[in-house]
Amino acid sequence: MATRFQLATLAIFVVFLVSCGGSQGPVDDVDNKPGGGDTSNYEDTDPGEDVSTDADVRPDDDVDLDADASDIEDPGDADIEDPGDADIEDPGDPGDPGDPGDTDTEEPEDPKDNCKLTAGSLWLALEGDIVVPDDILRNSVVLIDTFGIIKCVGDDCRNDSNYAGATKVVCQKALVTPGLINGHDHITFTGHAPKDHGTARYDHRHEWRKGAGPDKPKIPVGQTYGAAAWGELRNIVAGATSMFGSGNAKGLLRNLDVAMIGLPDALKSKYDTFPLGDGKDGVMLTDSCAYPNMPDPTTTAGFHCWVPHLAEGVNQAARNEFLCLSGAAPGGKDNILENTAFIHGVALTATDIAHMAQVGSALIWSPRTNVDLYGNTAAITLYSRLGVTIGLGSDWTASGSVNMMRELACADELNKAHFDNFYTDRELFDMATIGTARAFQIESVVGSLEVGKVADIAIFHNVVHKDFRAVIDGNPSDVALVLRGGTVLYGDAHLVPGLPGGSTGCEALDVCEVAKSVCTIRETEKTLAELRVASVQYDLFFCGIPDNEPSCLPFRPGEYDGIPKEGDMDGDGIPDDQDNCPTIFNPIRPMDNGKQADEDNDGVGDVCDPCPLDANTDVCTHFDPNDRDGDGFPNELDNCPSVYNPDQIDSDEDGKGDACDPCPLDYNPGNAYCPQSIYDIKKGVVPAGAVAEVREAVVTAHGFKNGIFQGFFIQVDQDDAERFRGSEYSGLYCFGPSINPRPAVGAVVTVDGLIDSYYNQIQLKVRNLTVVDNSEVIPVPVDVTAADVATGGTQAAAYESVLIKVSDVEVTNQDPDPGAGDARPHNEFEVTGGLRVNDFVYKLDPLPLTGDEFASIAGILRWANEHSKLEPRSEADAVRRNVAAKLASFGPDTVYIQKGSQAVPKPDLVVKLQRPVDSDTFVAVTSSAPDSAMIVGGGVQIPAGQMVGLVTVDALEIGSGITLTASLDTVSLDVVLNVVAQDATPVATKVEPDPMELTEGDQASATLYLDMPVFGAPASFAVAANPTGIVEIPATVEVQTFALSALIPVTAIAKGSTTVTVSSANGSVNFQVNVAKAPEFPRVFISEYVEGSSYNKAIEVFNNTGADLSLASCELRLYSNGSATSTASVRLGEDNDTIPHGATLVICNNKASEAILSICNIQSGSVTNFNGDDALDLVCDDIVVDTFGQIGFQPNKEWIGSQGKARTADRTLRRKCGIGQGQPDGSGPFDPDLEWDNYAKDTFSGLGSHQVMCN
Repeated sequence: MATRFQLATLAIFVVFLVSCGGSQGPVDDVDNKPGGGDTSNYEDTDPGEDVSTDADVRPDDDVDLDADASDIEDPGDADIEDPGDADIEDPGDPGDPGDPGDTDTEEPEDPKDNCKLTAGSLWLALEGDIVVPDDILRNSVVLIDTFGIIKCVGDDCRNDSNYAGATKVVCQKALVTPGLINGHDHITFTGHAPKDHGTARYDHRHEWRKGAGPDKPKIPVGQTYGAAAWGELRNIVAGATSMFGSGNAKGLLRNLDVAMIGLPDALKSKYDTFPLGDGKDGVMLTDSCAYPNMPDPTTTAGFHCWVPHLAEGVNQAARNEFLCLSGAAPGGKDNILENTAFIHGVALTATDIAHMAQVGSALIWSPRTNVDLYGNTAAITLYSRLGVTIGLGSDWTASGSVNMMRELACADELNKAHFDNFYTDRELFDMATIGTARAFQIESVVGSLEVGKVADIAIFHNVVHKDFRAVIDGNPSDVALVLRGGTVLYGDAHLVPGLPGGSTGCEALDVCEVAKSVCTIRETEKTLAELRVASVQYDLFFCGIPDNEPSCLPFRPGEYDGIPKEGDMDGDGIPDDQDNCPTIFNPIRPMDNGKQADEDNDGVGDVCDPCPLDANTDVCTHFDPNDRDGDGFPNELDNCPSVYNPDQIDSDEDGKGDACDPCPLDYNPGNAYCPQSIYDIKKGVVPAGAVAEVREAVVTAHGFKNGIFQGFFIQVDQDDAERFRGSEYSGLYCFGPSINPRPAVGAVVTVDGLIDSYYNQIQLKVRNLTVVDNSEVIPVPVDVTAADVATGGTQAAAYESVLIKVSDVEVTNQDPDPGAGDARPHNEFEVTGGLRVNDFVYKLDPLPLTGDEFASIAGILRWANEHSKLEPRSEADAVRRNVAAKLASFGPDTVYIQKGSQAVPKPDLVVKLQRPVDSDTFVAVTSSAPDSAMIVGGGVQIPAGQMVGLVTVDALEIGSGITLTASLDTVSLDVVLNVVAQDATPVATKVEPDPMELTEGDQASATLYLDMPVFGAPASFAVAANPTGIVEIPATVEVQTFALSALIPVTAIAKGSTTVTVSSANGSVNFQVNVAKAPEFPRVFISEYVEGSSYNKAIEVFNNTGADLSLASCELRLYSNGSATSTASVRLGEDNDTIPHGATLVICNNKASEAILSICNIQSGSVTNFNGDDALDLVCDDIVVDTFGQIGFQPNKEWIGSQGKARTADRTLRRKCGIGQGQPDGSGPFDPDLEWDNYAKDTFSGLGSHQVMCN
């Protein structure tokens, strides 16, 4: 079934976007926004920033939820009576338009008899009761094509030419529905079982996160490493196909913030756990907006959909978050936008919700977790009355629902017992499907069964539970089938093998005595058994009410018990005769100033008032959700639904009225931005921070950083008479590392996005891209003078991002100093006039040397690292002349050969040139003692295209200290040759290190050195320690043929000192090994340090203890800017969090590139907020076990090693092999060369693994 996988990805890319809960408009399938983890701040609209400039940026002080996780045990709530889920009389469902009226309950039937499969083509027909918008089509059909797209819905599908031969699933009694969409989860915390907190109820989320006294204990909830796939699978077996979960596992669900699996990445939404930056310190403000962060609406508006957690609680501090984010409070900013969907929204008033409704913001409702933590939930009936789009999400297992069926069950319980059956079953179901799709602006592709949408489908057996009750009252055994894009994920065992994707990679699963099959192996490359990792504390499914499931009975101790009863029908603690909404739950919240919410003071509570902002009327004049702006035109017919415009003038006929169209004379329908010229963008007429669309420009080059695509350059077509106004200011860099497919060089494209001045380079951060033409007409480079376009040149700004050409230049500096934020090796050189030539588009090979001449060099002029740089596109752009070969090296410094042999001395004697030669080149080699050693052929011939050659010597007589000299042109280099006897044998000369300092349990290697290479068979040396019992060493060590050294593995087993002797017949050499007692805490240390471009920051911790290690008491701490006390920290685990011996734990910045995030275990924007001049330490059980840098001291930008190799800015440093423990003393000077190997900036290849032993 691979064919369907391949085709589906292509087909699904044709989509239309709708704004969050608002209007529709087309968009192209391009993404410039990454997914996120739980972040404590919104991401910069340039994810990870434009790493192409090599600039180092200190990221925001973001804090993740994991950064606040505690290892403090839940103090428990023994002997506290939980009112539980009281027996509540079910008042019944008032009915649903789709109900057939059959209420008889039948005995369960065998699923094989209910749903049957008939094999056929790659087309798929599903037959049963089909849920379509506003109806249920009885015994009807959904027809799915080979792309996984819905081709037809309804009885007419049986007349389609593809129906007869299609593979068919025919169900007698089953509900065929869109797949459920979980609009709120924390997938990296999903291994937890529910957290018991007794009768404690909280007023604000920071109270349970941090603890607020004995009556409000802290609830510790740490990340559960490796459990994400298990959590996604929980949702799949309950009918879900998509999730917004702050992370993702491989395959399985569509992750609406990270991995869309076939849908365009442009449809991703931005997850934001702490939009106000209050996660670390738990800031709770009531009358100011002095939060650590205040999102900028120009940034949040740039997200496809921004989805922050907001107003989670019932006190004024929770509501204050909304007041500040809506701009209603001084110091706030109005982020209540059409592309916004809020999670929780509990502490809102009618005016607040009306504001949301007016602009089209949506709500993601999580009732179970709200009730469990706060004893209340969002005023959901008020949201509905005011016209807010509502989606549904389960939050997490710690306080929410195990899956979406159980979240619907909770919503249903509240609806029947506390909301007076305000919602029909269908309306609740829609919250979990099309409602969530609308909230995330993906309703044009998923969320309902309509032609042209993706076939994300669930089938529920309704033998026992009728229609939507099969979803609300059922369990995973009632789920007959789950398809994502037409590909089966889970279902009845007899159906799965015959469906697309079900023939391989699926395994059997018994679900409540019903045989199922789940395709975990195909999706994750792991079995079910492998997915249940140690951090998983909760089962995959339950056949009844899940174990210890958080209650949906809303109660708060001392305020109300939540149980409906005579005299208090809604259980809100207000007697009916005093209750302003006696049938709809509306208790007095701490934020309500002692009375039930009634905004218009008409005696009718907001949750049951048809016009909550207009007193004593059911004609809503103050705010009509169906006519937000009150101009007399219903929202769906209003071309400016949020702006009063009774004239409805639309000059450009783009569907946007002039009153709300930022460019009323330019056609820009839907979400399209206003068209702007490159000239106006580059000249600053259109300022940074604005959004724009650039139409029909030519792609001139692609840009890369460390081989990773970053973006592309565009230029006004010189043949476009309408748009071309000269070459100056006609080019623009477009940053879009996630664009796929990339536009071809020469393509004519229309592109839109956010204009940004990134370190003074004006660029466009791409949102959408459309290829208009692939004519491959590339502008001709403009002839310029090098000095005019070099840094500070008179034309440097005008020609930035434009194709230019300089002529008759010479290399004046083959390795100029790196610019700001850059580091060697940068592959730059400087030519006449001070113009730098770089490798962002193409690296010239070989790189030229000082004095080399070029007839011309063409390419893109680019501003980066505070320099103007010319970026050639290929070798053809650089026309070299007068290129001569030059001698680069001759060595190694000392070589050996046996008398009587004619061979290459050992180690191999190599002549190396600075570049490959164009023609055969002879390098002369002479001997200072030709009677003892004669150079065969008088030197070495290096063939055309090569740059190295081996020197052959005729060894005539024994001799030492013979000088061999290689010469080419004016350069001569020397080595020393020793001619030894045929029977000479090597002697051990030394072992390093001496002494060798170890700690009990360490594994390390010492190096044995010989006085000459081994000629002939490998040489064996005896190894012995005296006294014994202190170290474990091999009895012998072999030095291989032609080698000068060998490694001796040493394992420290006991405290003490011992002398190790390495001997042969020719003599011996000793070295000392000192073994210290192991520290009280086992050996765990920092093994890798990544200080890369922008947010590419990471720390790797390695377990070298010899056993699994609990990290419950460990934390990583940061000391910024020379501070002697830690400025940020992150805990590395909870009570049950372990890493195996030899494994690593990676802590990374939550805005790092995908290359890091894919390896990362803990995301934290605070402790990884470091630069090269900041120190760190690793603490376990309050004992410092390792440090990096010197605590309390700030160097000038970075620490540089004593040998000039390792440095801490713009580098990756990896602990040297042989280092088996940390350096706990961070008070003295820090020399990174002693224990760290140096790698180029943005090197991530070794991250996530480490080896102590040297190879």
